[in-house]
Amino acid sequence: MFQFEPKENRQLPSFSRQSDMATYYAKRALEILREDGPISLFHRTHKFIIRNELRWRLVIRYRHYLMRLRYDAVADPYKIIEINPQNVTGWLTEYPSGRNSKWDFYGAIIDGDWDRNTQPFEEREFFRAMENHFLNGVSWEEAGIIEHSHEPERGIDGYYKIDSLYQGIKEDGYQKIPRDSKIDPRKYNVVSVHVGREGDFIFSGSGNHRLSIAKILGLDAIPVRVLGRHEQWQELRDEIYKNGLPEEHEDLRDHPDLQDVLD
Repeated sequence: MFQFEPKENRQLPSFSRQSDMATYYAKRALEILREDGPISLFHRTHKFIIRNELRWRLVIRYRHYLMRLRYDAVADPYKIIEINPQNVTGWLTEYPSGRNSKWDFYGAIIDGDWDRNTQPFEEREFFRAMENHFLNGVSWEEAGIIEHSHEPERGIDGYYKIDSLYQGIKEDGYQKIPRDSKIDPRKYNVVSVHVGREGDFIFSGSGNHRLSIAKILGLDAIPVRVLGRHEQWQELRDEIYKNGLPEEHEDLRDHPDLQDVLD
């Protein structure tokens, strides 16, 4: 099924679904519901989820295995690190060729200019709407949250539920959300990021509301999971792992994604 690529060709096969797959599955679910009833739909959906979670688990572990053959200091793809949310400055706006979702980044080391295809996180209209709501007391409707949302189907009522998330983080601090899946190795649901060539953190698209709230509240640290790394950053990780931190990179000594190779 898989073939090892030579070092000069580092692009891994894409495992992402086509954009119309979500529509297909929704239609198929309705067909099962009409023909076989809700109990059958529940059982078949449960089997489908388990099958796909196991598939992605195998894909990510296989990709991790490939990366370890090519590099010396490859991080565990599920490892969680703590970073200052203010340091997540960019939002990835364009995926590199052959990678169409966050799953194609999990545990991957990727060359090219993908890390430069970003938009400033805090300049997005969606973030500004959240900021206007929480800091200025503007209603979700007046803030234009639906207009700027990437999830318009959530509706206004769905966004009012984020008020309780905001209040909870404000009062109790940022908490990692445990997953209830017994087969998913990602024990916690956290914000996910990529690391660019210079060590910059780039938002991957997962955990938008929580990251926005952490920024608005001015939190010092939140847990994140690093999905993909730029090849140049990984080469620096390898150099540090083998030879220690170069003098010209002394400013990176406290970088959260280097602590595992500095220790």
